Amino acid sequence: MYLSDTIKHAGADRFGFDLKDAVRLGGGGAPDGFVLANPRDPVVIKFMPATEDRLPVMRAKMDFVNYLRAGGVPTPGYLPSVNEEMIELVSDEEATFAVMTLHKAPGKPVDFRNPAEWNAHFFRQWGNILGQIHALSATYTAASRAAIPAWEEEHAFFCTMCQDDPGILAQWQRIGAQVRDLPQSTDAFGPIHNDAHSHNFLLHEGSLTILDFDVCTRHWFALDLAIALFHPIFESRHRPAAEVAAFARELTDHFLAGYDDAYTLDPSWLDHLALFMRYRRTLFYIVLPKDGGDPWTQRTVRDLRPMILDNVPPVTGLV
Repeated sequence: MYLSDTIKHAGADRFGFDLKDAVRLGGGGAPDGFVLANPRDPVVIKFMPATEDRLPVMRAKMDFVNYLRAGGVPTPGYLPSVNEEMIELVSDEEATFAVMTLHKAPGKPVDFRNPAEWNAHFFRQWGNILGQIHALSATYTAASRAAIPAWEEEHAFFCTMCQDDPGILAQWQRIGAQVRDLPQSTDAFGPIHNDAHSHNFLLHEGSLTILDFDVCTRHWFALDLAIALFHPIFESRHRPAAEVAAFARELTDHFLAGYDDAYTLDPSWLDHLALFMRYRRTLFYIVLPKDGGDPWTQRTVRDLRPMILDNVPPVTGLV
């Protein structure tokens, strides 16, 4: 995907953003986009491919993020343009982008190799932030809430992405049928982050900021927990079994303790964590490129496929 100078300058002008010395941060979110920052501005500017019909969904997600920030969740908030618009749509001959600005968050991604950063304190804060989000989501009644996509839309979209792989499609559909039967009470279902893995946090002086609500969806709160727990446990899969079990236990105990400090989810939902981990594991496999890619992607795809097709439990004995 290409971001032209025409788009960049038109978008920057709408928000009074200085492009001098601006650099791209990270991957820019999902779907693909661009986040730019310069050393002077206390904001970042974000360019996301969009069309007019997608703006209500984007605005609804922005409303939810600003509501969370106002409620105390440590996340960057969205700011209006010079025309007092939260989103500006800019185009050139090739593409159209939605442009927005957010507060610049301090910090850096956690270093998983550094026990001074990747530790019980991190795990507890991680869980606590998700608990804060769910506590606020449970009482979120803004009119724009209904424009946030429901989980069925996400599930159907990923069905189309794996239609050429009957085995994976069958598992994805089977998981969808299982979660479809779960209750959707407001104390356990509502707008969630939907991608709260550890890479979507910045660590600064011991405190965390959560980023990137681009795939925010109305889903079960338990999925947010499953996403967070699945990825580090999966990444530890090549360690000795006893080490994996000990790490999974430590991570889960501290994560859930932090979560419980902020929100009380009925304990029965913990019985569904394995199901939601399978949901995440399968979605994760579907989105990864299957041809080529870097060594980590190739190894991950190779390991995930038999786990999904053989319905291997993502984790055992945690709850």
